[in-house]
Amino acid sequence: MPIRSPKEKPLYTITAANLQQYQGKLTTGQIEMLKRFPEYKMLVYPSHRTAALEQGEYDHIKAEAGKAALAEGGNGILNVKNSSVPFPMPKSGVEAIWNHMTRHRGGSFIRYTSLLPVQVNGAFTPVVRIEHIAMASKVKNAEPNRLMYYMRTDTAPSSQAGTALLDYEPLDQVKGAATRLDLQPGVASCHARAGCLLTIHRRSVPTGWRHKTISTASTARRTVLTGN
Repeated sequence: MPIRSPKEKPLYTITAANLQQYQGKLTTGQIEMLKRFPEYKMLVYPSHRTAALEQGEYDHIKAEAGKAALAEGGNGILNVKNSSVPFPMPKSGVEAIWNHMTRHRGGSFIRYTSLLPVQVNGAFTPVVRIEHIAMASKVKNAEPNRLMYYMRTDTAPSSQAGTALLDYEPLDQVKGAATRLDLQPGVASCHARAGCLLTIHRRSVPTGWRHKTISTASTARRTVLTGN
């Protein structure tokens, strides 16, 4: 993240009073916030680009530069093992997107997030999640054709607590399908109801997503298959 000096002052402050002056630079939501809440303001600071990678990342990027290629239809990348920027000089938007997908994120990390969907009256219910993410290029003995591993668990609200998502993303979606395991309505509810729903999603090219839902309840075991 950009680092701002504690002594740095904002270039200007946007309030409801000077909204018209900056309206062309604001989103609809920002404009509405300024109109509805007189105390709301936006402090605008200069932009800074202070990010840098460790030398090892630059070495991997340089070693594999020019070797990467798009899979059929842009649905994956080929000839990439360690580089976090497979297309240093992207020639298309698809290549730029793959640079974003493979970007360096420290190998693996845990992210704690809270989603706050706010209603018109100001009420909201936080959705709290814990996400574990690991890039396959940094995982010892990772399977072939693997981009990343992802696991998410919801801890709040109570109606959603225990819901989990496990995702395996391939580098080349033409060669291998993405697999996603979705556990609902959650561990807590599963215990209370002696069963829960496990949905297995698989995405491949060109069939798209296929879904298999299994009820783990002892009294109601069912399987549903759909495809697009």
